[in-house]
Amino acid sequence: MTDKTGWQPEQGLEQEAERPFDREDSPGGDRAASSSPSASEEDLSTIEVVRLLIAEGRDYAAHEVQRQKLRAAIMGKAARDAAILGVVALFLLMGALIAGLVGLVLALAPLVGGALAATGIVVGSTLLLILILLLIARARVKRALRQSFRRETTE
Repeated sequence: MTDKTGWQPEQGLEQEAERPFDREDSPGGDRAASSSPSASEEDLSTIEVVRLLIAEGRDYAAHEVQRQKLRAAIMGKAARDAAILGVVALFLLMGALIAGLVGLVLALAPLVGGALAATGIVVGSTLLLILILLLIARARVKRALRQSFRRETTE
């Protein structure tokens, strides 16, 4: 499981669990070469374990920061793309509504006796629909405000 950061938490865990102090950069050198550890190597091994733990903790934290930055970048790009597509969809919806209203005017013109009367009917009915929608929205906002700011009675 390699992310774009290249961090692989599973890499080499089995080998370190078997031989946690077998490191070329350890102060004791190669432990396989010496048959019995001396007292100074045992003292250094505890210090080395702590140093190793701190170093691996720093590496883990650095990789985790990179991973979170990558996640944030991916989410930011997805949000940007969604916003762009949403705006384009709204423009297309507006165009479709305008085309529908123009078509309605053209369809009503022969029935009501002229384009001016058909335009008046379409504009009037559209404004009436807008008024109804605004009144519904106002009622919902008032209801939400009443529910949000009502006093709770404690008994």
